[in-house]
Amino acid sequence: MVIAVQETNGLATAKTEDRVKALIAQSETDEFATLVSTNKRVANLLKDSPITPGAIDTKLFEHPSEASVYDLATRVSDSVDLAVSRETYGEAMESLLSMKPATDAFFDNVMIHCDQEAVRINRLRLCQLVKNAYSKLADFSLIQQ
Repeated sequence: MVIAVQETNGLATAKTEDRVKALIAQSETDEFATLVSTNKRVANLLKDSPITPGAIDTKLFEHPSEASVYDLATRVSDSVDLAVSRETYGEAMESLLSMKPATDAFFDNVMIHCDQEAVRINRLRLCQLVKNAYSKLADFSLIQQ
């Protein structure tokens, strides 16, 4: 977990220790497993399909879950920033968990790797937005469960 935390921002040792302790305290919960599995799913999609940086085009959304993920991930990202700056890591995890219903609906109803290149890239950028929100707390893809 130390590496997962240090991968976020090259934190000072004291802050790394505090964040690791918070993650360890939550690591046996179902909620923590949810954070890890959602992040790994997103990370695997992005690993297999690298994308160029760019803006997400809301006009390309074909399913309501795309807009939900976009809106929620944007808000959650700000919320996680605030919680991390206050060192309230449990609050940051709760914010990330609030994305679960939206990300589940997104993965259940949207084919990320569709034939339309612009739509596919847009969906991968949505995945990157979700991953970026998670990465503000830790690189959950490095955590073994």
